[in-house]
Amino acid sequence: MTTAALAACAPTPSSGSTSGSGTKTLNLMLASWVDASFIRDVMQKSAADPLGVKLNLMTVDDGTYPAQAAAAQKSGQVPDLIFWTAQGIPSLQAAGVKLADLTSYAKTENRSDFYAQNYKASTIDGKLYGLGFRCNTRGLVYRKDIAEAAGLTAPESWTFDEFGKFATGLNSSSVNGFAFEAKVGDGRASSNFLPLLWSTGAPLVTGGAGSFKIGFSDEQAQKVLQFYYDAVYTWKSTPKDVANWGYQETDSKFAKGTLASYSAGPFVFANVEQYPDTKKNLAVAPLPNAGTPASFWEEHTLMIHQDAPNRDLAEQFLKNMRSVKTQTVIAGREGDAQLSVRPQVNSTAITNDVLKGFAKILDTAVVPEPINIAPLMNNAILPAIESVCLGSASVQAAAGTLRTNFQKALDQINHGS
Repeated sequence: MTTAALAACAPTPSSGSTSGSGTKTLNLMLASWVDASFIRDVMQKSAADPLGVKLNLMTVDDGTYPAQAAAAQKSGQVPDLIFWTAQGIPSLQAAGVKLADLTSYAKTENRSDFYAQNYKASTIDGKLYGLGFRCNTRGLVYRKDIAEAAGLTAPESWTFDEFGKFATGLNSSSVNGFAFEAKVGDGRASSNFLPLLWSTGAPLVTGGAGSFKIGFSDEQAQKVLQFYYDAVYTWKSTPKDVANWGYQETDSKFAKGTLASYSAGPFVFANVEQYPDTKKNLAVAPLPNAGTPASFWEEHTLMIHQDAPNRDLAEQFLKNMRSVKTQTVIAGREGDAQLSVRPQVNSTAITNDVLKGFAKILDTAVVPEPINIAPLMNNAILPAIESVCLGSASVQAAAGTLRTNFQKALDQINHGS
């Protein structure tokens, strides 16, 4: 873990700020992927400067974030604020990281100003362990020039089979029509798999910590695995070696123009920045569904450590990050494009058509169940998708194996091992 002061000009408190004299410091733990300009222009300038606060960054690797946060806590280097995804809260807690309950703080807000998912995303067993300051979702991102050349249009909602015709039409000798992340260990794959499962009407799990149960049936698992099978063998839009593709492959192949469509979020803007043809031909549509339109609610969240040395100041910073002013700045950015957690800001501050499309999809976004999903994906779901893509197992057999391995991983999670 590395600790460094933010390279920015010393903050100048605005009139009426609560900074008092001198510059105060807030220790902020965050993953190394966070864009430096977002920290400088949004977190520091819009939220910290008015408080007379200097952000001190405690940068950790995303892949080992929970372990490093726990190690910092054990060594006495407790951060005031923890910046990660809401989906990562169960992982942090499983690692022993102590997060403050923000339920009382949230009562000072007007909940109707925010998406309902914004509160649900960080709530576990009735307690609120974080509050998001930017969000995104997943849509079918595609090259509109390739679609138009093939005479294809994307509808407002579509079934798996309807999407299959679209994906087939995007194919060419040099371009794959559609692909996805299927590599074991890929951190983004869950955000693409879960909406497909939710669209069958099933949750991933039911129950709560220590007593989670499988939420889907064999038939529902088969519907989703059939989608992956069809992509490779029926629609022939996806190569077999997708079994070894992670987000690095999908992102780079789409940016370079050898992949015509995939499930992605607003982060696609940064990925295609250096590829003008792809950038100017970006388009987004809802994800295909098995009966119920669904997408993925992803949220970048600020948590306050239970032992934060500067709890009051951390709450003031959190308030500034969620203010209309800062949310408007966030919604207006394209380089590290994200959406506001305030619906009204999204409707008034977003001018880019693709971002507007993502904002519309937020209405169908589902908050992931509060469970550490990594072992479920790596030990059960991704191996099943891989076997279907490689043709080493039938859809029916893969679904059975998925449920068996899922239950084993679930038992370990429930027993805390």
